[in-house]
Amino acid sequence: MFGPLAYTKTFAMASAAFLSVTLVPALMVNVRMARMLRRARGGPACVIGADIPGVTRPRIAEAFDALGSHDAVFGPAPDGGYWLIGLKHPAVQPPEFLHAVRWSTDHALADSIATLKDHRIARVATLRDVDSAADLK
Repeated sequence: MFGPLAYTKTFAMASAAFLSVTLVPALMVNVRMARMLRRARGGPACVIGADIPGVTRPRIAEAFDALGSHDAVFGPAPDGGYWLIGLKHPAVQPPEFLHAVRWSTDHALADSIATLKDHRIARVATLRDVDSAADLK
């Protein structure tokens, strides 16, 4: 969990209208992820990890489909984190959104979900991410 990718992650913001890639340092990742979601215009938005070997267009479409009947969606990772987070109304975020999350731990997903009180949460497929060279095998 504490290899080079634990300190810098590349995230891609996917929306129906565009795709942009931004390097996100692990420091203040919560602020940057929330900002990327807020910048989405005109509907649901997802932020996905770019270090996910199994990510495909159908997996991303599944997340957007889930936002049709849920307020938020997460794509869990086996290590307790997640490879995707999405919001149905990304411009409307609770003040505590993604605060007090213990990043790079097995608590990241649960902590992030806890910041979305009173939201209907969906989960899509669990995919593994690459946190160290050993994860590439």
